[in-house]
Amino acid sequence: MKSLRINFLITLILIISVQLTNGQSNSARISNYDISAVLDTTTGQLNVRARLSIEKSDSAQLLTLMFGSMAHLDSVIGDYDGSPLNIPFQFIGKDSIQLNIPSSLAQTGQFVIEFIYSFPIGKLGDVPLLLDRGHRWYPLIPDNVAKMILTVAAPGNLEIFSAGDMTSTTKMSDSTRVTWESSWPVFKIPLLIANNGYYREVKRECNNQKEISLCYVSADSATAQAMLDEVCRSFEFFSQYIGEYSHNTFRLLEVPQFPGTNIGTGIITFGKDEIDAFKAGYSDRIDLAVAEQWMGAGIFGKFADRGFWFLSLSLPHYLRMMYLQKAVSEGAFQKSLNDSYNAYRPVAGTDKDIPILDVDFLNTKEKGVIIYGKGPYLVNFLRNKLGDEPWEMFWKALYRDYGGKVISFDQFCESLQGHDKDKTIIPEFRKLVGEKGLLPE
Repeated sequence: MKSLRINFLITLILIISVQLTNGQSNSARISNYDISAVLDTTTGQLNVRARLSIEKSDSAQLLTLMFGSMAHLDSVIGDYDGSPLNIPFQFIGKDSIQLNIPSSLAQTGQFVIEFIYSFPIGKLGDVPLLLDRGHRWYPLIPDNVAKMILTVAAPGNLEIFSAGDMTSTTKMSDSTRVTWESSWPVFKIPLLIANNGYYREVKRECNNQKEISLCYVSADSATAQAMLDEVCRSFEFFSQYIGEYSHNTFRLLEVPQFPGTNIGTGIITFGKDEIDAFKAGYSDRIDLAVAEQWMGAGIFGKFADRGFWFLSLSLPHYLRMMYLQKAVSEGAFQKSLNDSYNAYRPVAGTDKDIPILDVDFLNTKEKGVIIYGKGPYLVNFLRNKLGDEPWEMFWKALYRDYGGKVISFDQFCESLQGHDKDKTIIPEFRKLVGEKGLLPE
C-alpha cells in the first residue's frame, strides 16, 4: 500500500501537467520549439521569444493553445515566406489563448509562429524556481510532443536546467548563457533555476557512456551515492532490455518544496520524500521514474484516448517489477506483483470497479488501484501467454518504432500481433482489458 500511495502522487502530478483545453482541435500539432529567454531578476520577469513550428491538416484559421494568462504578450507574428504577419489573439478563459491565423498562412499546412512576451516569476529565493508544463509558461497543445531548443540567459550566480541535453554553456563574469536541446520529442519543457552552489552533485557514466547526474540537497553523501547506484542499475537494465537511451545525459534534481516525483524526458525532479523513502528501503518509486524514461516519457500514451493510463502507468509499473525480478529475485518480483493485485481485490466487481480501458482520470482511490494493481497483473498475463523471448522482442520493436512518438492502445495491440503465434492471445487480452473484475485464475 505504501508503494501504491507513492505512485498515486506521481500520477497526480502527471494529471496536472496534461489536462486538456476545452475545444482544442487535433488538426494542429507543434513539431518544434525554439525558445530564447532572458531572466531579469530585477523585475522578476522571464522575457521570452518562443518560435513554434506548426503543422496543420486543415485550413481552419482559429487555433487554440494553452498559455499562461498571467503572461504579458507583446505580439504574435507569423512567418509567411520570410514576411511577418501579425496574428490577432485573445485569451479565452484561464490559461487558454485563441489565435486567428491569416488564411494565407493557415492554408500552407506548415508555418512558424513567434510569441514575444514576459512571464512573471517573482523574486528568486533560496530554493530553486521550477517552471513546468502546469505553469503554462510557454504556448502548448496538451496532447502534443515536440522537439525543442531552449536557450536561457541569466545572472552568473544562477544555474539553469531543462529537458534533453545541455549542448552549450557560456559563462562570463556577470552572466550565464545555457542551451538545452532535444532532437527526441518531449511532452514538456521544464525550466529549473537554482543558485550556484545550491546543489551537491554525484554523477557517473552508465551504459555506453551515458552520463547520469543526481543533484541533491537533503541527503547525506552515502545515501546520494546509493541512489545514483540504484538509478544506474535500473537504467542499464532498461537500456539493454528495451533499447538505447535517447539522450546523452539523464538528470535527477531534488526540489524540496514539491513532494512526489515529476517525470520529464531526460530530467526528473523529486521532493525530499523521495530521499526519505529510499533511506527507508523503498527504491520502487525511483525505479519507476527511470522506467518511465522508456514508457511514458520515451514512448508517449495518447492522452484522453481509451487506455491512456494503462499505457502511461500500468506498463512502466510492470517494467519496474521486471527490473526487480532481474536485479533482486523472482520472489521479490512475485511479491510486488501480488501486493499490487491484492490492493485491487476489494474493489473488484463492486459498483466502483470499471474496465481498465475506461479509466479517464485517477481522481479516486479505486481508479488508482485498477491502474496500479490490476494493470501490472494484466501485463503479466500477457507476458506469460506470449513467452519471455517474444515479450522481449516485442519491447525492442515497440521502442524502435514508437520511441519519441505518441501511441494509442490499438497501436500497442497491433504491435503485439506479430508476436502472437497462434493469434488467440491478443483477442483474449483485449477482452480482459475491456472487462471489470478479477482475472481468470
